[in-house]
Amino acid sequence: MFEHLTYSLGLILRAKDEVAVFPITGWNIGPLPEQGAILMQFDFIISTLDSVEESLETNLFCMTPEMTRALIDQLSESLRLLETMHENTTFIYKH
Repeated sequence: MFEHLTYSLGLILRAKDEVAVFPITGWNIGPLPEQGAILMQFDFIISTLDSVEESLETNLFCMTPEMTRALIDQLSESLRLLETMHENTTFIYKH
């Protein structure tokens, strides 16, 4: 499902698109020096009706420094686009 997302911008979902989303409620991120990588783990909920206390944890993910930089760039650009497109919008995901 996400193969086309690799290092790309251009995925903009509209309200009519039905995609299962799992709101992130927290994360653990840090260096893994012996592997030369960044380790990541997310906390998430199944439904926006769930409380933060009901959060589940993902597996541990590992990324190279190059992938981490690319992710930072893509997140920054996606945030910029979102803020530009919805300057006066209240966001529904508040976890």
